[in-house]
Amino acid sequence: GQGLPNQTQPTLRPQNSGNYGLVVTDGFGCRDTMFAGYLTLLESPQINNLTTNAVCDGQAVSFTHTQQVNGSQGAVITGFHWDFGDQNMGQGNQTQHIYAQPGSYTAQLVITTNQGCSDSSTVQVQVNPKPQIAPLVLPDLCLGNAASFNPNVSLSNINQAQITGYTWDFGDNNGSSQSNPQHLYTSPGAYQGYLLVLTNHGCQDSLAFSQTVLSNPQLDSLVLESGCALALLDFQAFGNPGGGGSLSGTWDFGDGNSGLGFNVQHSYQQAGSYSVSYVVQDPSGCADTLNQTVQVLEKPEILSIPLPNL
Repeated sequence: GQGLPNQTQPTLRPQNSGNYGLVVTDGFGCRDTMFAGYLTLLESPQINNLTTNAVCDGQAVSFTHTQQVNGSQGAVITGFHWDFGDQNMGQGNQTQHIYAQPGSYTAQLVITTNQGCSDSSTVQVQVNPKPQIAPLVLPDLCLGNAASFNPNVSLSNINQAQITGYTWDFGDNNGSSQSNPQHLYTSPGAYQGYLLVLTNHGCQDSLAFSQTVLSNPQLDSLVLESGCALALLDFQAFGNPGGGGSLSGTWDFGDGNSGLGFNVQHSYQQAGSYSVSYVVQDPSGCADTLNQTVQVLEKPEILSIPLPNL
């Protein structure tokens, strides 16, 4: 075996099996030998290439590795013990584990043989946070008004996580990559949209949302009677109220006065050209407006009537 001279309590890490003993020599060169016995070295297992994959919160981490033992002395690997670094343990050759929280963990594998020999190896595990999208509640929208999308997205900064992308599907074959987009729908209806948020680690969250676009009441025409100042003139509105409403709306006669109803009368105090508008609004708040000009003529004035002499 190996020799360790001049040590009374040597520590030996033998490299080979063999006979080992103690030889004592005094100052006169006399010596004595004691045979300790034959030392058999058992085979140690070896872990190679312990690896894992970075995952997103809630996903299972897969651990892979290779191991070897010669087996010439009957050694067989019989135990695989895992410490996942989050106070959870596991057994088995190949294993998976789901971490409860994002973060960085140190996992350890210890393998043992039927002869009690072991080897261990560690690996760093990265569990990245996912973005969280709060429910998106959108008010009903009148056709012609742009929809504004302002999602509430939260993300932990663990492992330097950052939001890197937004993908919107508005449900009408249009989309956007902006974080807070606006969109103008061209037809009334109930649209089913979709939002996907992505981080720099490839983690994502998605959300489905609904946007209802209402039709507006439709004014077709205004019929305004022209006439003389101080005369009572007729004003009428025609169209489709839509939405279960009526055509009853508000008139602006252009002279500082207003009126209610789709069929009204109004008189002007002075002749001139007046811009008249009519606004109709349905129960949902959707509206339509028409503008038209009315001409008011001077009322003829009789200054005097000559009377014949009788």
